[in-house]
Amino acid sequence: MHAQAWLAARHGRPLRTAHALRSACALLCSLAGPLICSAPRAHAQQVVVESPEYRRTIDDAVTEFRDGHWEEARALFGRAHELEPSARTLRGLGMTAFELRMYVQSMRELDGALRETRKPLDAGMRAAAEALIAKARGFVARVEIVPSPKEAKLIIDGRHAQLDPDGRVALDAGLHVVSANADGYKPASLRFAVEGGRDQVLQLPLEPLLPIANQVPAIDPNRPARPAPQPEVAQPTPPPPVQPAPPAKRSPLIGTLAWVTLGGAVVFGGVSTAAWLIGDSKYSELEDGVCKQKDCEDEVIDDAGIATTDTLHQVFLGVAIASGVASGVLFAVALSDSGEQGPNSAALSVGVAPNGLHMRGAF
Repeated sequence: MHAQAWLAARHGRPLRTAHALRSACALLCSLAGPLICSAPRAHAQQVVVESPEYRRTIDDAVTEFRDGHWEEARALFGRAHELEPSARTLRGLGMTAFELRMYVQSMRELDGALRETRKPLDAGMRAAAEALIAKARGFVARVEIVPSPKEAKLIIDGRHAQLDPDGRVALDAGLHVVSANADGYKPASLRFAVEGGRDQVLQLPLEPLLPIANQVPAIDPNRPARPAPQPEVAQPTPPPPVQPAPPAKRSPLIGTLAWVTLGGAVVFGGVSTAAWLIGDSKYSELEDGVCKQKDCEDEVIDDAGIATTDTLHQVFLGVAIASGVASGVLFAVALSDSGEQGPNSAALSVGVAPNGLHMRGAF
């Protein structure tokens, strides 16, 4: 009140309350000196100091983003976030992830930007980030994976699953692979596809391992270990004995023909011998009679029948030889029909006697 009265008396006109307060502050500052009034001014002019490398990286990232080079822009925003993490760098990462269709990653980074207090987003940036999160949510599916057993560990696309509080996992639209591992169970994998904005539930049962039938006994150091019983090995069944093949039944016709041809050889051989003896006798008579005074001519020999008997001798001799050869072949065939001699076996033996050759056969 004293300050207002003093100011009214000095300027010669009434002052309103706001002007009076400002004038009072100015008066106090002028009276108290710069020590009291310098604090608010310094706070209003406070700025965040950025490193030249960070500033250069951010500028390059913004340039790449404007040119549509999403991979390069994301790499630069990631480097800037490592240098000086803040809400602004998270916002840049979330925007590049959205352009690269990494919608789940984009939602996480943009949500982190909204909650970050270092270099916080202004009202316009916050509204844009929230709108982008809502748009990305339409391209994301929330999947509930139910393994059996429930304590199985889930790995999705080669990474440990990041489950939400409700037990579901957010996945981008497309194909994915989930694997489950649990003690006492065989690992299991499942390939599945998801659609953006549609939730689904997957069942992933695991097959239990076979239990160990025999437990390993504890070893007593004071007692010698007994060898483990060996399982009984089934003895191989011996192969059945090979039965000899039954002797082939020989046809009696072969033996009969053999003996018939042998008999024919003997008969024809005898006839040939007789014809030779007759012809030789007639020739001797001619030499002693007609041909004694003069040489015997062919006509004389023909008239005497010597040529005829000689021809018969040669013919019967050839037939006898052919019959003998055929008889030998037939006896060989009869003997080769069976390796063992039996009651129906054929045999042929030839021997030399003092008075000539002898041949004996049986069938």
